[in-house]
Amino acid sequence: GEDREWVRGADAARDAGIPVHTVGVGDPNIPAFLTIGEELIDTRLQEAPLKQIAAETRGQYLAARRDAPRLGDFFRAHLEPLPSRDVSDESVPLPK
Repeated sequence: GEDREWVRGADAARDAGIPVHTVGVGDPNIPAFLTIGEELIDTRLQEAPLKQIAAETRGQYLAARRDAPRLGDFFRAHLEPLPSRDVSDESVPLPK
């Protein structure tokens, strides 16, 4: 079955008004093999959840796939033009 653990995080970000921008790195058709400890794991790019997270949180999805992600260009084109959020001078509450 599909692991949908990411849904809780996307819901929390959406409810808090925080856009989540996602980057897809890898090949959606051909698995890559990773060795973690003594275990060989095959993994492939799963774009559907990345696209859904970005869409549900009003973020953007960058499909880098097998290329190096052009994060600077992505930032300048999609994020820099957005209005800045207000920053408060109030201190963050600390636990007592």
